[in-house]
Amino acid sequence: MARNSNAFDGREISDEEVKSALAELIADKRFRATDRGKAILNYIAGLHFAGCDDGVKGYSIAIDVLGRPDSFDPSIDPIVRIEVSRLRAALVQYYEAFGREKPIELELPKGKYALAFHRRVIAKMKAPDSLLLQNPIPPPSMPPVTLKYRLKYLDLAIASFALLISLALVYFLSNRSTDTVKPMVAIDFSAENPAFDDEAEKVRDSLLIALGDFNTLALRSNDSGSLFPRCGSPHIRYACGIGLKARPEASGGR
Repeated sequence: MARNSNAFDGREISDEEVKSALAELIADKRFRATDRGKAILNYIAGLHFAGCDDGVKGYSIAIDVLGRPDSFDPSIDPIVRIEVSRLRAALVQYYEAFGREKPIELELPKGKYALAFHRRVIAKMKAPDSLLLQNPIPPPSMPPVTLKYRLKYLDLAIASFALLISLALVYFLSNRSTDTVKPMVAIDFSAENPAFDDEAEKVRDSLLIALGDFNTLALRSNDSGSLFPRCGSPHIRYACGIGLKARPEASGGR
């Protein structure tokens, strides 16, 4: 049986229910995942039904689903992170828009490549206005800071994206007649406040996704803690590292 202790209402979810929800999701044209993303989703689900509840390694996804060679190195090629980030975003967008009509929700939690399943709670009747007046819902604790923080991320993302493309163009315009080696681009995006590490990771993944559409660049993630752990490699002749750190603004600021 497929179980998840964090299911919306805690009730058991059977494998048949999950398979039905998965088939319906894949067939729904409103689900905007790429073909690669759908293949990854089916792959992870298949391993779950085979008893692999702890998830699957990124290396296995790269080899079995994305067609990478056995020499695949996730520290140099971030293809799995990019495709899973796209898939995770597509799932979130789909269930945010159409989840109310779906009894079972599929999720790709961050931290490992495994599926989680949630049974949606039946909506309760709206409370009378008199009760709402007696027990008003408190406002969010710090929405202005979060909003400005995300806007600051967006500005940095756009600026860094433009800088990366400019560097790539300069490189190819000056070396296109003699060199065929792609420049290596690494992004290190972190938050000054650890509480916003998840936001920083989302922005970094968004940049990797956007840059992944350019065949003129070779990308790598910085999971190893160093932007260029292999600068001496003959396969990496030109490298560019960009480090960004975001800082939240006070809600009462300009």
